[in-house]
Amino acid sequence: KVDEALYFWIDTTLLRMVISEDLDKTTANRLKAIRPIPNNFAIVATTSNMEELFQTAIDENLVTLPERWNLVFLDFQYDNFNKQLIKNLPINLLYVDKSICCMFLKSETCECPHDFSLQESFLILATDIIKRVLYAMVTENSELTTNLSCEDAHYNAQSTNRFYELLGQEVDQNHLVVKENNALRVDFNGSIEVGVGESSEKVASYNFKRGVTVLEGKKINPITAFFRIGITHALPWSYKETDSSGKTFWTGYCVDFTDELARLMGFQYEFVEPKSGTFGKKRNGVWDGVVGDLASGETDLAITALIMTADREEVIDYVAPYFEQTGITIVMRKPVRKTSLFKFMTVLKLEVWLSIVGALIVTGFMVWFLDKYSPYSARNNKEAYPYPCREFTLKESFWFALTSFTPQGGGEAPKALSGRTLVAAYWLFVVLMLATFTANLAAFLTVERMQTPVQSLEQLAKQSRINYTVV
Repeated sequence: KVDEALYFWIDTTLLRMVISEDLDKTTANRLKAIRPIPNNFAIVATTSNMEELFQTAIDENLVTLPERWNLVFLDFQYDNFNKQLIKNLPINLLYVDKSICCMFLKSETCECPHDFSLQESFLILATDIIKRVLYAMVTENSELTTNLSCEDAHYNAQSTNRFYELLGQEVDQNHLVVKENNALRVDFNGSIEVGVGESSEKVASYNFKRGVTVLEGKKINPITAFFRIGITHALPWSYKETDSSGKTFWTGYCVDFTDELARLMGFQYEFVEPKSGTFGKKRNGVWDGVVGDLASGETDLAITALIMTADREEVIDYVAPYFEQTGITIVMRKPVRKTSLFKFMTVLKLEVWLSIVGALIVTGFMVWFLDKYSPYSARNNKEAYPYPCREFTLKESFWFALTSFTPQGGGEAPKALSGRTLVAAYWLFVVLMLATFTANLAAFLTVERMQTPVQSLEQLAKQSRINYTVV
């Protein structure tokens, strides 16, 4: 049953998904180790299995960001779900309305049986629809293929089109299914509830055709950004203290700064102390400490008294120090710039390159045309040019236009005044294009090398080119 949902997601979305058949301690540890932390977690199961799986998630301390968790029910017994499990947790509950069960059972007032399977009922209905379509095609004496091969994609086009036409007609007469991209799907209604207190409240409905519709007076809160922030002991910037209950917590200037930053920018965070090292040292080519965690992706950023060094700047990015050069800094992973053999072509726009190619082709053709038909050309005026002259065939004309772009030059020019006028204008165009390309290439490489991502916290907050939330 879950496979059908997975196939649908894979076919229709570009989401990065981590899928597990079961939820145990090993799977929970794998989910905890995913970096960056996923935007959404979903449990797709029947009601009885849902309670067991979600209880396991709670026991394994997976539900640290409850607003990202979605419980998708596959059956119609969701009223029996123990909502004490989601007490005071804004968990999203998604389920199909029971009306679809009654529609499949063809009863206006019915009690959906415990053993009712929506998937099985849909397959029976879909099979019946296809059976009627094939019977209609047989009645029309349409050509049908009996030996089917999954590897063969070439079938009778007329019969195929007729099949989909009849299938659409059958679907239009049935209010339980819809056809999309030549695939049959259940036309169902569903609801979205969010945990509130000891129960849940409905905030939206969804339909295959209309999508998600938020109820009047309700809203679906967006997911709050969450960061794992690297930190280490450095008085007075960041250090640990113990409260009255014996629990340790981080405090200091860096912690206060992080709290204020989270309040202004609206994100959640947790401090992550490196498992080995402190600020970061390079041992056998591998960084440890705060720098190592940031470079490897274990943390999203670091807020601590981290000093700028040339070695560290090879693997991470710094922003301007908040206090001074040796004070608190906000660091980011250094972006990996992509290299390309054709990067020089990005100096000019595509329209300019096409214009240059067009000018070359037109010039080559016009040189040949003028040399062939002008009465003053060396070809048509042998009396004026008795000595051997360059003959501008179509091939030679294009070669002349092409070599004029090089320092070698195009060689001997046409003799006719019209041809020389054309060549003079073309040479002026070549000089301007070469000068423009050279200047733009030098400026492009210089500016790209001198660009810095951000200079301050204000620039980071105002810009939109660099993502600073968890994606």
